[in-house]
Order: sequence, then structure tokens, then C-alpha cells
Amino acid sequence: MNTEVKLHPSTELLNRFVQGELVTGKSVVVAAHVELCESCSAKAEELQALAVSSWVDPGNVLQPDQSSAADYSSTVARIVTYPQIKSEPIEDLVEVDIDVLNHSIKLPKVLTKAASQGLKWKKVSGGDAASRLAESAINVAKRMTHFQEADSDSYEWQVRMWANVTSAGGLNHMHAHPGNLWAAVLYLDMGDEADSHQDVGGAFYIEDPRFPMAAMHNTAVRMIGIDSQPQQYEVELELERGNLVVFPAWLRHGVRPYTGKRERISIAMNIDAQRKRK
Repeated sequence: MNTEVKLHPSTELLNRFVQGELVTGKSVVVAAHVELCESCSAKAEELQALAVSSWVDPGNVLQPDQSSAADYSSTVARIVTYPQIKSEPIEDLVEVDIDVLNHSIKLPKVLTKAASQGLKWKKVSGGDAASRLAESAINVAKRMTHFQEADSDSYEWQVRMWANVTSAGGLNHMHAHPGNLWAAVLYLDMGDEADSHQDVGGAFYIEDPRFPMAAMHNTAVRMIGIDSQPQQYEVELELERGNLVVFPAWLRHGVRPYTGKRERISIAMNIDAQRKRK
């Protein structure tokens, strides 16, 4: 099973990371990726250098005028005489190696302290949990796949997965996953659950693949389904924590804006199959 990571954070996301603008959960995910990816690490260092140069550019420094000099001096004096907060000594982090899908990798420093305190890697990402998740998704995909010239076991199944951490205001525009047979998503944490008084949004929705062909002549037309109800061009799925959804990779889908206060976390996957070499 191939688990090579080919997805990288965008330049915009890396820039927000080095500027310290990301929420904690997303920052941890990006930090872990940067420590394991040489190209993204180099890009992050470049962005950080640019950020620092803009901070220390003399042209960007505001000089106090004479009228505010007295207030400025008194403010500095109060800061200097104010009791200082003593920080705890920084602990030396011991490098930790872990086994993920029969490969030994070095645990990112951002997660090393958590591991040293007894947090198991499989509860963060990778390891046996990732293997079981990939196996479950592949088994579902196999049951829904037929190859004309061979059975599904004659193919090498590949899974690539990544975490989606959605904070308030987050969404996922309509898209598909070209170059794959199937796509999947597992919901780990729904964040703020919707109740009878509040809708936090974040619904996963799919698009009727017949659209826009069915609406090309008349956009008001809806076909009647076997339930005698008009079929909509976009259908929202009511999902819960622990739901695993597997669907054709060509099926366009997205996520409505999420308004909850707690982060919503899911694992997305691309599933493909290549004919085994004899």
C-alpha cells in the first residue's frame, strides 16, 4: 500500500503559519508537515526571513514626536519597574522514532513532547490507526468496484490521506479528486454539535453529476425520483462523528461554511488502484 504524501500547504497557508496567525490545531498539522518536508521547510524559512526583514525595516518604524516623548518615557519606566514573569525552563526534547505503515520516521519536534508524556502516536496520526482506516476505506471501495479484465485483488490499492481542521468560518468549495478512483472522508470530531436551537453549518454536500446538463434548457426543471419527490442538484448529507463516506472521485462535492466555536476535524482520503506487475 502506497502512502506517499504529495499534498503540500499553499504559500498563503505557510505565510500565515510563520506569522503565527493559524489556530492551534491547524498550526500543529502544518508544523508537523514542515519538519518532515524539505521543500516546505525551505519555503517556510524564506517566508520567515521576509517577515523578519519587514519587521526590522527602519522605514517601517514609527518615530515618536516630541509631544509624546514624555508619555513614551513614562510608559517605558513603568514596564521596566513592573514585576517580571518568570518562565519555566525549556525542556530538552529527545528525538523519537516511530513506525508508520512498516516505515520508521522521526517524530516531528512539535509532537515530541506530547509523545514523551504518554500520548500515543496513533491518537495523533499514522500508525495502526491509519492502517486500519486505510484498510476499511479500501474494503468499501473494493465492494463497489468491478474491473473488466481482472478481479480487485489483481490491483495494488493506494491510499493518500490528510487531516482537515476546520475552524469558525471555514468551508470547502465544490471540487472533485481527479486521478483517483474513489475519495473518502472520516469525521473524527464534529466540533460544536448542532441542536434544536442552533445550526452550526458545515454540511457535506454532493452535486448531481447530471448537472448542468439537466438544467441547460430550463434551470427550473427538477426530475422526479423513485420517492416521488423532485431531485435537487445539490444534496446535503447528515453525518455524525465516526461516519466514513466513500464516493466516486469524480463526484463534485464540498462543505458548507462552519460557524461552530470548536474546531471540526476530519480525515480525507484519495483511493486508487494500479494493476500489479507480474
